[in-house]
Amino acid sequence: MLEAKNNYLDSLPEELGKMSKIRKMILSQNEIAELPDSMVNCTNLVELQMTGNYVERFPDFISKCKNLSKLMLGNNFLKILP
Repeated sequence: MLEAKNNYLDSLPEELGKMSKIRKMILSQNEIAELPDSMVNCTNLVELQMTGNYVERFPDFISKCKNLSKLMLGNNFLKILP
């Protein structure tokens, strides 16, 4: 699990994609505008919490996360979902 909420993060590193076995990410209450494309490798992700960020568009790769069963995106600036 990765928990990095309330940290004023405005971006995430591409290296996040190397965490292919991670199952849960809590990234709420930051300033993140987009997710790195390398997250396509996080195929074991079951839960992703991104509430209270600046996300406008969610990347297409999220549909490849077949195990994802909980996706929390409230309080963002979403205009487009894949």
